[in-house]
Amino acid sequence: MAVSLEGLKNLMSKKLVLPPDDDAEDLDDLSAEPQIKGFQRVSSDAEVSSRYISIGSVSLKSYMSRDSEFTSYMTRWEEAICRLMTGELRRIVNRINDWKKDGCGMGINGEALTEIFHHCRWAANKVNLFRGRSDLVDAGISGSGKTTLMAKLAAEAYALEKAAGVETHQQRRRPVVIRFCGTSPGSNDGLSLITSITTQILFLYEGEARRTPPPATFAEALAQFHAALATYPVILFIDSLDQLGNAYLERSRISILQDVQPHPDSVIVVSTLPDEKDPLTGLWKYCYQCETRLKESRTPVLKVSAMEEESKTMELLQTMLLVQYKRTCSPRQWTYIRQQTMVEPTALYLQLACRVISSWASYDQGCELAEGVQPLITQIFTALERDYGVALTRAALGFVTFSVQGVNDNEIQDLLSLHDAVIDDVFQYSSLSIRRLPFHVWARLRSALEGLIVEKQSGCLKWYHRQLQEAAERRYQFEKQTLHKLMGLYFGNCLAPDLQHSRLIATQPLLHSDIPVWLPSTRINRRRCAEAGFHLVQAQQYEEAARLLCNMDEICACVKSGFAIEMLHNLVDIEAALPTLGWDEDMAQQVSHYVRWLRTYLNMINEHPTMNIPLTALLQPPLSFAHRDMVTTLAGMRSTCSMAAMTLDIDVDVARLTHAWIVAHRFGGPSRFGRKLSSISTYAENVSRVCFSPDGQQLATALADRRVSIWDRMTGLETVAFMGHTKGVLAICYNRDGRYLASAGADGTVRLWEVSTGTEVACYEGHRDAVTAVVFSSDDRHIISASYDSDICVWNGVTTLSMEHDGGLHRSFQTPLIRTITSAHDGAMICGLALSPNNQFLASRGLDYQMKIWKNDESFALVATLYGLGFMASNVAFSPDGQLVASGGDENTIMVWETSTWTLVHTIQGHTDQVYSVTFSPDGRFLAAGDQARVVKVWHMTTTTATEVLHLDGHNLAVYSVSFSPDGKLLASGSSDSTIGIWDVRLPQRSDSDTPEEADTTADLLPEEEPKGHFKIVDSLAIRPVTGDRLVSGSYDKTVKLWDTTTGDEVATIREHSRWVYCVCFTPDGQQIVSGSDDGKACIADAQTGTVVRTLALSETVDSSQGVMSVAVSPCGSFIVTGANDSRVRLWESATGALLWEEDTFDAAVAQAAAEVAAAKQSLTAEKRRELTSRQRVSAVTFTADGRFLAAGSFDNSIHVWRCDTREKVNCWRNEHVREIMTLYSSRCGGFLVSASRDTTVGVWSMRAGRRLHRLAGHTRFATCAIFTPDASRVVSISVDKTIKIWCVATGHLLHSLILHHQSGYSLAISDDGRHLFAGYGDGTIVSLEFWALNNDEGPPPVAMHTKDVAELDR
Repeated sequence: MAVSLEGLKNLMSKKLVLPPDDDAEDLDDLSAEPQIKGFQRVSSDAEVSSRYISIGSVSLKSYMSRDSEFTSYMTRWEEAICRLMTGELRRIVNRINDWKKDGCGMGINGEALTEIFHHCRWAANKVNLFRGRSDLVDAGISGSGKTTLMAKLAAEAYALEKAAGVETHQQRRRPVVIRFCGTSPGSNDGLSLITSITTQILFLYEGEARRTPPPATFAEALAQFHAALATYPVILFIDSLDQLGNAYLERSRISILQDVQPHPDSVIVVSTLPDEKDPLTGLWKYCYQCETRLKESRTPVLKVSAMEEESKTMELLQTMLLVQYKRTCSPRQWTYIRQQTMVEPTALYLQLACRVISSWASYDQGCELAEGVQPLITQIFTALERDYGVALTRAALGFVTFSVQGVNDNEIQDLLSLHDAVIDDVFQYSSLSIRRLPFHVWARLRSALEGLIVEKQSGCLKWYHRQLQEAAERRYQFEKQTLHKLMGLYFGNCLAPDLQHSRLIATQPLLHSDIPVWLPSTRINRRRCAEAGFHLVQAQQYEEAARLLCNMDEICACVKSGFAIEMLHNLVDIEAALPTLGWDEDMAQQVSHYVRWLRTYLNMINEHPTMNIPLTALLQPPLSFAHRDMVTTLAGMRSTCSMAAMTLDIDVDVARLTHAWIVAHRFGGPSRFGRKLSSISTYAENVSRVCFSPDGQQLATALADRRVSIWDRMTGLETVAFMGHTKGVLAICYNRDGRYLASAGADGTVRLWEVSTGTEVACYEGHRDAVTAVVFSSDDRHIISASYDSDICVWNGVTTLSMEHDGGLHRSFQTPLIRTITSAHDGAMICGLALSPNNQFLASRGLDYQMKIWKNDESFALVATLYGLGFMASNVAFSPDGQLVASGGDENTIMVWETSTWTLVHTIQGHTDQVYSVTFSPDGRFLAAGDQARVVKVWHMTTTTATEVLHLDGHNLAVYSVSFSPDGKLLASGSSDSTIGIWDVRLPQRSDSDTPEEADTTADLLPEEEPKGHFKIVDSLAIRPVTGDRLVSGSYDKTVKLWDTTTGDEVATIREHSRWVYCVCFTPDGQQIVSGSDDGKACIADAQTGTVVRTLALSETVDSSQGVMSVAVSPCGSFIVTGANDSRVRLWESATGALLWEEDTFDAAVAQAAAEVAAAKQSLTAEKRRELTSRQRVSAVTFTADGRFLAAGSFDNSIHVWRCDTREKVNCWRNEHVREIMTLYSSRCGGFLVSASRDTTVGVWSMRAGRRLHRLAGHTRFATCAIFTPDASRVVSISVDKTIKIWCVATGHLLHSLILHHQSGYSLAISDDGRHLFAGYGDGTIVSLEFWALNNDEGPPPVAMHTKDVAELDR
């Protein structure tokens, strides 16, 4: 405030002249400037002290008697002061707003300026402490002075640049930018850091010429940051990378600088704490991985060590004492100081020593200075407790230590006031009416902490250095539980009202405004989101924590504030404690349901919390508490959001969009929880292998995008990714203690990784083709790998590696290869490898229909050859006791051998397609297998039988890998649909003699899924014309279902088909449904009852080679067209079912190639046969809206167009798409077609122009369906990448991208009025969305509104 305390005193001593009453301003209008006669608004102390303002006078008699004259005088005085202060407050608010807007005219917002000034001041303070040194070698240990060195380097760089500019008369010189990570709100995480740096660089070079909008995502911020560094030369210093968070891998991978290409004249300098192991235990003491990443990239490193030269150390200490504290010491004291200091002469020790020494008197003889940093910190803490009281100091420092983000002054005053021991100790000699700690008591202690603490975001105080934090954690560990409880109750707003009132404790509401949390302009209490749940859980206040976190508003606030992961961890901790709590069933289930929901959808929720929280919660089964709570929340949101839009000046589009989110809901899906706990999206094309860590807490995956990823099992979040392979990763394996992971890649290498750091320990090169399998020996001495080159290689393992550093990487010694079994399968590719638990036998599975058993010793003699396996690739698995070995067999079987005699004991039948992966449970009672049919089956194994006990259906494509958790309760599956499934496979205890009928098959089992609706891929959707009251769906579960679009209820089910249903549509009058299936039939059914009235059969028998992939009905309703697997388009008469016309879509050359393939098909594998046959499929057919043309799309990448009256082909667009065409639809208002293709693109075609108008590229995986909106102004597409995208037809631009469900999307339908969009997904779910809010401002426009645009585009 511009008016100082002295100025106010002067003001109050003067006389004020009040205006007449009729000129008085309305004091309620804060925007009004006070217009007091004879006086202008005060803006400085000088003006206050020099201006006399009269308000009249009062006589002594009136003053003494307090009569009406005195009362009138005081009223006038109060009004004048009120007017004056109101004006000053308005001026301050305006000034703050000006600062926030553009730094009071500087052209950059005040938040960014504050961040810049903070780091400049921090650097200046550090430069004052710097003294030259020449021994910057060895290791950059904690406290060695890296931060001070960085500040000095920045100052020197600035001086050199300034001098160079003066010498060369250059107007522009390289700016010096510096950041000290973790010391300010804008330097705590990678997103804030690079946003701040980018803003500063652009401001320095471009000023106000360019206002870059703040990035919405880390990817956007990173792109802007790299662009700024590439465009402009800059000298950039980033100190303490290890202090950054790791939400964006900015610490573990240094993602902010990964692949950066700065300007040639730029210099980037970073500092970090080294990764350091405890020499006694061999465990990591500090492992932030920054140093490891820098060494891997061969970055030049300057290592800062402790000072060893005594004279330089003492010189620096004397200078620091003189500069900082204006004092020196006696000779006797210097002698003692020299002796103590040289034990650990780091920069941190010297700084702390100066603090202690400054309190000595020159005549003190018993001065104490502890040896080493940690003892010295303990000495400082002891002195603080002695000077300011043990209870107060321990509590205050404990709050600073154990808080998540620190505590600010107001919070710590409240927290100390809640601490009874502190209040009793501080006021032991006085009595209080209000038991609240006076602020000055804390202020004295805070002043004494100067130099030990630093102020961060929201004024929160945290320890300046990590060693201070570590020392405080050890010292105050016994108070930890009490402090956590107080902070949890305080930040969670769980205090008793009478306690809160009696001690004047501030409330901690979720929001600081009346605007709902779901709207963009709300003000969230970030402090509550950061602190409350964590402290309640740590204090074991589980009931309060559950009430706090199992709330939709709280979850939305936490996610929007950036604490989604922490929130889920807190809920997981509560769930883990449930068995010991004895809660009622509802409360316990609520926590479990929320955890289950968030595990599956957290990544999706993070992308767009406001939209995806309601959507994903409603996708839970109706019995889920998350589903129920969301329904309740949405009911309140309808009225709340409408009122907010009217009364709080919220943008109308926001309120409309919010409404659109509210009405989205699900048709069908499981009515109860199934066994699938979560589905993790890897965003890779294929998950080749999954593997649980030995402790069961992590899940490793081998991915086709060259990554080896480690996932947190509880949260489903990727914790680290190992990058080193140059092609896809095909196999992985943990060593026995989980510290190392071996990976095998298509690049022909085997790589060994240290899991905690992501460091590549060794790279084994020797195979001549892709390495498909890798295993550790039980003692970790050997790593064994197998390859498509038919060789088996034995390498030195973890216990025999030489761990000498070479440029930052651990390297094995020069001869890691011990032995090679050349052409182990006579040249056939090897696809599986397994070691018996006792390490005696090695089993290898080849594509030569054989499994070979080798003696695992120096001889590697062939023990047995097992026959009868199929050609398809499958892995090998030994049972835990080593008595059985299993692998996928021929004709969709699993074959199991007994290892004592190597005889076949089981041929397990039950899978409907090739088995790719098998694994035994840890107790050996169960065998799990994943197959080409997208299914995981679990078999109960006895000595004589194998019985199916679980059928797990939840993937959209083939399952390539399965892995049990170490406790056997969970099963992980990896699929080519890019996801990892985690299943609960707890099964009843049975003895080997029990048959499934004799055992209790219900004990310890979760309820099986009872699907309401479809339970497999929904491949087609259609809405009844005109009325829009019915939706029809066709699914891979062989059914056609009819739905009420208003209620979402299932009306009828048609079970006429015996194989997958590919396509459905209504007749134009909406009275009948037409469906097509892989069984070779098209069925016509009544739309009211579902009764089949007619069947169009392409074959007398069920024949998938003539399966109907697509159907369409002519606008007049007289004709039905079908597209089939045999490449033919057929036209049928609707009334009689008579075949009127058919044509092959293949040309002669393609047909000849197909014939040659057919002749050779007996010698092909099943997978190759499927691939070649699929090229003939007609996957899409459609009529144009006027009925003049018929179009068909095929798996041979072609689109064909015929005239309906003459049956003449008028167009053939071949290879415009480079992969199979999935769907083809016509617009309702013009001659346009839209196609979706497996090449990830969508095509928009003009019938009149005879060409493609737009190639819409944006999906990352197969585009499975694309349709027009009724007015043809938009195209809506859906993809296996889970996204729905909305495109502008006129421009081809992407308008919106949505994710409504975590599963792959396959089908779309939109109502005739354009208001409702329906999407079908891979798990059988159908999601409905009120679409118009995303499409147009005021709902769907009539067709005429778009006629001009369509005509222009058509030309």
